[in-house]
Amino acid sequence: MESSIIFNITTTNEFLSNLLEDALDKAVSSEPMEVNGVEVRLTRVGEAEIRPSGKKVDIYLPLKIQLKREAGLFTVEGNGAINLHLAVNIDISNTLKIKAKSELVTHEWLEKPVLEIGALNIPIETLVNLVLNHHESIITAKIDNSLQDFSDLNKLLQGGLADARKKLGELDLKGNRINLDVDELILSEPNINDGKVNISGIVRPDIAINDEAVIQSSLVPFRWMTEADNKRENKVFVPITFDYDFLENELRSLLQGMEVGGKHFDVRSIEIKGGEELNIRMVIDEPIKAEVFIKGKPVYNEIEGQLILNDIDVKVNPSNFIYKLTAPLVNRFVENKMEDFFPLSVNEKLSELVSANIPKSIDLEKAKISIAQNGIQINQMRFLDRKLRAMAQINGLAVASVIG
Repeated sequence: MESSIIFNITTTNEFLSNLLEDALDKAVSSEPMEVNGVEVRLTRVGEAEIRPSGKKVDIYLPLKIQLKREAGLFTVEGNGAINLHLAVNIDISNTLKIKAKSELVTHEWLEKPVLEIGALNIPIETLVNLVLNHHESIITAKIDNSLQDFSDLNKLLQGGLADARKKLGELDLKGNRINLDVDELILSEPNINDGKVNISGIVRPDIAINDEAVIQSSLVPFRWMTEADNKRENKVFVPITFDYDFLENELRSLLQGMEVGGKHFDVRSIEIKGGEELNIRMVIDEPIKAEVFIKGKPVYNEIEGQLILNDIDVKVNPSNFIYKLTAPLVNRFVENKMEDFFPLSVNEKLSELVSANIPKSIDLEKAKISIAQNGIQINQMRFLDRKLRAMAQINGLAVASVIG
């Protein structure tokens, strides 16, 4: 059984811009260069315009151009501005490493410099082209190198998983915990809509609810989405292990306070043990002090989601001779109530318990994650000595995250 969670990540152009700002600052912070006796310096003016499209990000970067040439006793200077068009092509390896390849596409003048250079007879456009041709490898290499700081997506993913596990660890699961890991990450190509960058995909999670140690994560495999992935069923299978506490509490709630022979039933304790037979030991203080032993063969009907107890046998062991007179009455009462108790809608009870402990949202340091699901089904129930083991099938589990 393969689990799949559909997810959608939405970020803003502002978030993407901030990610690229440092890279762009470093890319154009080079020292001035000299071309044909003219010193040329490029400096940033204003924020870049970021236009993501699929696996490519177009960057329009406004730059100030300063030209300077010594002319005898005088220095001739000129200032202008251009808009530099860069394209960053992004791919992701199967080990979740970002590979960025930047290129200088073109430029357009925002403001041509006004400059008298005397006998120098090189047009300004030609001079700038020489500068940009020389700078292209420097600018693009610096952008690609700067993006290496964010290239290990697996590291970022593991950090997010660690934050999520910390939040999940705060849930009260009666001694159990939610163990969370990721077997595979599948992404669609990013797209932009209304100024927001959207990335959708599928996570193949490894989730279990039990009292064992938290799963230790390793490298998460990655690939791009295929047509077949779009037809994948959105279901998550979660092995769950619970003590019989909830059954004991349900049975206590049924019996506690009910009237028997003019007295109210008072249950001191209930203990259930499983196996081929379900054995229930109950200690009562009213209407008599006694131990009550109930046993039967448990059968789980997956279609109806009900626990059935066949061949129910009840024995009352009173604490003294006097109580033996009333024991048959208590015996019949318990037998009747056990017939009312079973079949028990275990699927509904466990579903409520699991559903109540699936958080609707998780707040991380830089993102908020919303979680939705369309119902939980319990299958493959097994009755162990002190634990109930089953498979929870969570249908339509979807995750949406807003970053930035």
